[in-house]
Amino acid sequence: MLTLAVVLLVIGALLLALEILVIPGFGLFGITGLVLVAVGLGTVMAAPGISGTVAFVTAVILMVIGATVFVFLVRRHKPSALVLSERVSGSAVPDPKQLVGSSGVALTHLRPTGTVELAGKRWSVVTEGEYITAGTAIMVVQVEGQRIVVKQAPEA
Repeated sequence: MLTLAVVLLVIGALLLALEILVIPGFGLFGITGLVLVAVGLGTVMAAPGISGTVAFVTAVILMVIGATVFVFLVRRHKPSALVLSERVSGSAVPDPKQLVGSSGVALTHLRPTGTVELAGKRWSVVTEGEYITAGTAIMVVQVEGQRIVVKQAPEA
């Protein structure tokens, strides 16, 4: 009976490891592994000739060993489905506060929100309340957090 419990626990743990490390998602293998681990623990606790305390301590020890092996496997062999293997390159978005005083062009009508091109990038902006047509030169007057406030640029 105890051999059956150990076999169920091992198969359940292998199915859970397969689900986590190889097959993405939480599907048939994961559910089956959880059921087998639960049945294995129940079988250990119901084994004849073993007192309840000994069965409980055995179950706790098996769970601790399983958790330790799981953590070791995950740290040692990072699952490729869960860990990004490539590095993302490129420059970060510039700080909007650096845009104060810069000029650009309205790409859409600003009534009072819209899109402009500043420093070669597209930005969502808001005007001080006036309507600005697309294609008009604009100037950044204020930045509050991620809110960029613009006005029509003075004629040169």
